[in-house]
Amino acid sequence: MTFGYRILTSSAAALTIVAAPAAALAQTGGPSSLQAQNAQLEEVVVTAQKREQRMQDVPISVAAFSAEMLERTGVVTTADLPARVAGFIAQERTGSFVPYLRGVGSVDPNPANESIVSTYVDGVYIVSMPAGLLALSNIERIEVLKGPQGTLFGRNSVGGVINIITKTPTSTPQANVEVGYGNYGTAEAKGYLSGGLTSTLSADVAVAYQHQNDGWGTNVDTGKDVGYVNYDSARGKLFLDLGDTTATLSADYTRTETDASVIFSPYSKNQVLADGRAFPGGFYDAGGTDPAYDNVDQTGGSLRLAHDFGFANLLSISAYRYSKQVYTVDQDDTPLRLIAARQDMKTNDYTQELQLTSSKGSPIDWIAGTFYLHHDVNPVLLIRQGTASTLTDYHQITESLAGYAQATAPLFARTNFTAGVRYTSDDQSFKRKINGAPASFPSGNQRFNKVTWRLALDHKLNDDVMAYASYNRGFKSGLWNITVAQPTTTEPEVLDAYEVGLKSDLFERTVRLNLAAFDYEYDNMQYNIVFNGVAQVKNAASSKIQGLDFDGSTVLARGLRLDFGGVWSWKRDYTSFPSGVVFVPQGTVGTAPTCTTPLCAFNGSFTDNTILLAPEWSLNGSLDYSVPTSIGEWAFDVSASYSSRFYRTIDNRLSESGYTVANASLKWTAPDDHLSVTAWVKNLTATEYHTFGAAISFGYVGGPAPPRTYGLRLGYQF
Repeated sequence: MTFGYRILTSSAAALTIVAAPAAALAQTGGPSSLQAQNAQLEEVVVTAQKREQRMQDVPISVAAFSAEMLERTGVVTTADLPARVAGFIAQERTGSFVPYLRGVGSVDPNPANESIVSTYVDGVYIVSMPAGLLALSNIERIEVLKGPQGTLFGRNSVGGVINIITKTPTSTPQANVEVGYGNYGTAEAKGYLSGGLTSTLSADVAVAYQHQNDGWGTNVDTGKDVGYVNYDSARGKLFLDLGDTTATLSADYTRTETDASVIFSPYSKNQVLADGRAFPGGFYDAGGTDPAYDNVDQTGGSLRLAHDFGFANLLSISAYRYSKQVYTVDQDDTPLRLIAARQDMKTNDYTQELQLTSSKGSPIDWIAGTFYLHHDVNPVLLIRQGTASTLTDYHQITESLAGYAQATAPLFARTNFTAGVRYTSDDQSFKRKINGAPASFPSGNQRFNKVTWRLALDHKLNDDVMAYASYNRGFKSGLWNITVAQPTTTEPEVLDAYEVGLKSDLFERTVRLNLAAFDYEYDNMQYNIVFNGVAQVKNAASSKIQGLDFDGSTVLARGLRLDFGGVWSWKRDYTSFPSGVVFVPQGTVGTAPTCTTPLCAFNGSFTDNTILLAPEWSLNGSLDYSVPTSIGEWAFDVSASYSSRFYRTIDNRLSESGYTVANASLKWTAPDDHLSVTAWVKNLTATEYHTFGAAISFGYVGGPAPPRTYGLRLGYQF
């Protein structure tokens, strides 16, 4: 409560500072009325509360980007989002996309686990973490909601939501195609086609392709290239518009082939390996004689039905998704073949959501709905240690049913109060075999029931400045650790988030500044430990995260725009963590004297240590300049993102040093807007940093993020 009082007091002072000049500028026309008339910031419309609203009217911390903004800053997959979203860290580990927001994210790509920064595509929940790594080929916009979204989105949305909205087919014919080539022998292509089939029916199709011939590094033991990302994707829609009723039928397919998420390279240079050698390779090199690859096929379809009853709108979203993943990983980086893993996993997911939303103009904005999930996952995991091997075939089913409601009512002319609640019931069951025979612990069942909520108060200080305060609760279900000999359970984690914020458009909408101070109280925070090649999830007792989130945009001149954002987290500690397990260097006091591997298990207290993947500072910015000329338009963009040091293990021994990643692009568009040529570069300064890091018995390991890449694209549209 003391923190909340301090934040509210300081926020009130900040509101006074910001509101006063805003009100004055509204009366005087501002310092540059002519500039404002010619170059204003665009209105951004989002669906953060499952209805269309101006982003500046939504009492939630939201970052929203159009397809053009994402393309200019080099965001082509969901793994690139840290370039635009402050406080966002994307891990890619054992074939899974594991996002973190403000220090909150899933600790382990366990097949039975789900990301707590949830991904939605056109309202469809993407359950599987391997399926969360998506190529962004026909995007209308992306919204990143920060903090628990436990009421309207629910389903483990503890850290936030990545909400991807793809284009809707148009009756007017549209088409564009792009081909490109870059270093490392990378060829890419994408295309989009849309048009009307009848007066009420439209269709579109989007495709994307990337193939990399040369790797970023070399396997020092086999001489083969390592470090590549290839993908093919296709998505299509049929859109039927009958006036009060609309229907959208969607289908998609993606295949991703990479080894980037399964390269367990030594984390530091000259690191001593399990065979006694100092690793002879460079940052992008790897070792070991077992192959490392990760292949994911995913396909899905959805039917979206909407009807306007006048007093309310009904929406039904029915979806089915299937994915198949095969990955292999050599965990010891030596020719000795000490330990390696292979996993073949299939998932079948069915979701059904019903929403009833108040119509526009209703005195009270309300929404009520239900959500059902059937998640069926069947991984087969082979762990090989020397000449011995263990094959675990397990099958887990999660059934989840939830009901929710939220309403926003005016208290006064400029003041609104929002209250929402959600009840979720998750049932998890599993059965398994080990080496083809029934296991000693062959099956199990557990259920988790939880109520989550949202309370918010927002007040318009004037037409361009809004202040808000909110309290949100999010939760993530517990899970089974079913790949170990005696399965254990992990308890649910609960996050209570308190936030006060300010949203403002200033100087006749040439400056936009949004602030949010947050206080997270985290109970039963989950963390990851790897024993004998098998990951397990355990609970820390509690933790606390406090910080300030800010973002803004300004039009510096006609055609010249600056976007910026940041998160400053001054507190991000385990407040109670009396007993935890981690791997530490051999010989550390408290480890078993019989341990002979480079790292040995250690059980101890980690209270007051810094939580994982939570830098004190996370900053980003981009500068865009567009100028029309007689030979066409030139558009230049340079962007950079910075993260200060953060930790990858609970004992804070393994860390990622602070790093900056910069991207740039230059695009020429012909006077008729049909032809374009783009030169681009990502990781301009060739910064070396990791996409993941971990401590396992054979040492500290990590996966290198992509090096500097560059290329040319040729585009044509009509």
